Amino acid sequence: MSFNIHTIYHQVFKVWRKRRFEWFLRLVAPRPTDILLDVGGNPGFWITQPQPVKRVDTVNVYEINWSAQSAPEHNLRTLVGDGCALAFPDQSYNIGFSNSVIEHVGTWERQQQFASELRRVARTLWVQTPAYACPIEPHYMAPFIHYLPL
Repeated sequence: MSFNIHTIYHQVFKVWRKRRFEWFLRLVAPRPTDILLDVGGNPGFWITQPQPVKRVDTVNVYEINWSAQSAPEHNLRTLVGDGCALAFPDQSYNIGFSNSVIEHVGTWERQQQFASELRRVARTLWVQTPAYACPIEPHYMAPFIHYLPL
């Protein structure tokens, strides 16, 4: 097994993701009857732990190669759509969920539209972005790079 900085980051981020998901469970307290919309999410994330809700719908701008038969104990659907223009009725989901996506949708106006759309279609929200205070910049996997002046 090779050992490099990415091996360390993988282990650290694995622990952080687990803690973040536990925090989500405590704060949002999803119920087994809830339907959750994960904008920008991946089924691979949801099959790593017991599913806390009745169904998870993931929406991405591209099609994800996913077969529900690969994890029949999880009720997951993959949909194609734009997080800034969601094709769902108002309040049609119990929970709107998004991890580290909003910073990728483009301009400040598109980020506002993304947040507005998630608020429109879901009653409860969990929207997470990387913390500026974290010393590791998660997109480049580089320590302290995001503190450098532009």
